[in-house]
Amino acid sequence: MGSFCLRFLRMGIVLSYCRIILATPCGSTAYNMAAGGPLVHPSVPALLFTPICPFSLSFRPLVLPTDVQLLFKVPLEARCTVFVGVDGHTRFELKKGEGLEVRVSKYLISYVTISNFSGVTSWYKNVKKRLNWNEKPIKECEALVEAPY
Repeated sequence: MGSFCLRFLRMGIVLSYCRIILATPCGSTAYNMAAGGPLVHPSVPALLFTPICPFSLSFRPLVLPTDVQLLFKVPLEARCTVFVGVDGHTRFELKKGEGLEVRVSKYLISYVTISNFSGVTSWYKNVKKRLNWNEKPIKECEALVEAPY
């Protein structure tokens, strides 16, 4: 996997990465979280940017506004080309000097929700239940009775 540069068009920041995850709060949550990215409530309009094994330990995952435009560009001096994967299905190659611009679509999609879903409260309950969020695990040694010596 080759390295590439990322430029935040509004801020003029250039960064180098080996791999990243771009996600929305409703999509790619498990992959994003497994890579150290944040959990973000589905009603928050955001683009999640999570580097995987960045070349610098000082750069952490970001929660970006939905109006940001990202430009990925393979430097001409790169050692190899870069492959881009989209939702694990589509894969294409960016050659040296080529780029890819990413932005959130202005078109929204509708999706089906469960009728007993009660918004924020239900989301927090699901996170707590499925991830044992903010719960102290019971240690095996606490459950065992000490044997006399």
